[in-house]
Amino acid sequence: MRARGQLGWLHADGDLRPVGAMAFAGGGNFAPAGLPVARDVLQVELGADIALNRSASLGLYYAGQFAGQVSDHSLRAEAVWRF
Repeated sequence: MRARGQLGWLHADGDLRPVGAMAFAGGGNFAPAGLPVARDVLQVELGADIALNRSASLGLYYAGQFAGQVSDHSLRAEAVWRF
């Protein structure tokens, strides 16, 4: 079994407002707004692989991002067969 881990910090700088001024040819202007961007985010990744034999393994991984009132989580399972 092999364990993996990663810890990181993401920092955004400058204007974080997710609004842009756009226009289609021959049309009027519009300003779509996106989701807010966090200035500072803690990023965590954890996982483990287990070898079934010389050519096959299974893995399970978690990734999370945490920023104030907002968080994002993902879980990934993996089966690898080398030939």
